Amino acid sequence: GIPTVDPFTIHEGLEYIMQQWGSSLLFWELYDNFGYKSLLVFIYIISFLLMFVFYIICYVVSDKKKISIIITCLTFVLITDFIVLRPQVISYLFLLLEILCLELYIKKKKYLYLLFLPLLSFLLINFHASMWHFQFVFLLPFLCNGICIEKIKCLSSYKIDNYKLIPILIAMLFMILVGFINPYGIDAISFIFKSYGIEIFNTEIVEMKVWSLSGAYAMPVLVILLLLIIGVCLKKDLKLDIRNICFICGAIILGFMHIKCFSWFVILIMYSVAYMFRNIYFKINVRESIQKYLRALYNGLVISSCIFGILTIAIVIYNSYCNYEFKTGRLGISYEEITKYVLDNYNKDDVILYVDFNEGGYTEFMGLRSYIDGRAELFMKKFNGKSDIFEEYVGVRKGTIDCASFVDKYKFTHLHHPLLR
Repeated sequence: GIPTVDPFTIHEGLEYIMQQWGSSLLFWELYDNFGYKSLLVFIYIISFLLMFVFYIICYVVSDKKKISIIITCLTFVLITDFIVLRPQVISYLFLLLEILCLELYIKKKKYLYLLFLPLLSFLLINFHASMWHFQFVFLLPFLCNGICIEKIKCLSSYKIDNYKLIPILIAMLFMILVGFINPYGIDAISFIFKSYGIEIFNTEIVEMKVWSLSGAYAMPVLVILLLLIIGVCLKKDLKLDIRNICFICGAIILGFMHIKCFSWFVILIMYSVAYMFRNIYFKINVRESIQKYLRALYNGLVISSCIFGILTIAIVIYNSYCNYEFKTGRLGISYEEITKYVLDNYNKDDVILYVDFNEGGYTEFMGLRSYIDGRAELFMKKFNGKSDIFEEYVGVRKGTIDCASFVDKYKFTHLHHPLLR
């Protein structure tokens, strides 16, 4: 059934909201029926779907296939670290589909596209509930764009697409209503309000920290800024619509809040870049005798790039599918080896295991109950109704809690070595 009490840790009776139960079920069914390599196949399929949907969005707003292809490729090169086997990749797909449906509604003036929004809302609340509210955040720029504000002087120079707002509001109402169709009801909807803004998470969990321009994100930011500058310079009469202005401003705010949000910073900015390039045309004036050589060179580059791309994809898939194995750990020993040793030499029901935050999920998957794992919210009292285990974990690692009394409190039989440093 759907869990309401955590079954995986050494702690008893921790209340639990599995806000990504649909994604977890999907991952498990793939693994259980087709093995762990099916999860690699899944992430490749979802990657292609994400790229295809984003390409269609760029094409709808720019009307340029080649520009859309280039922007799509750049976007997914910049966010490749975020396309991993987590529920977030599924929520990426649903939220991009939402933007696509709205853009198609605006462009083609057909209500049919809005009918998909409640369905996406239903899927999102069940596959990744903590991202459910984002669909309404992404709706706001479209609502602003649909409001008649031509008479406001400061905005009179900007483009406002002519589309009816009432159908979007009706779709939005149904999106809210279907959000209650989930195993946890209002608890799944309110999950984000309790889990976001916890100071200890922002300081101790890497993806919740603020990213720095001095790190790996400097190059993506420079690429995006360069594209924005090029777009502004090439357009003599630059007129962004209201929704793109909102998306650019919102993406900047969102992107600079947490590392986890950086992917949306890139996606939303690049989506707006595609819109900026919609009326830009490139023309090189050269002699006709030279034009045929330029066309031949261009076609050769395109064909070579396609062949190289296909070969690269095939080689990467083959290598990862045939040679993938779980290898992570310290002191040159993988967690796979450590866990196997414990399972081979001890009765797993007698093991009381301390393991680090990032590795607890793997040992639990192998049947060993651990002290903590990567589900940070579960280990806060406001969620589990018992105690602030995450704060205790941080205190032990930082030395503010006595290690000996901590070990005695839980009667650990096995300790993962970072605790002993």
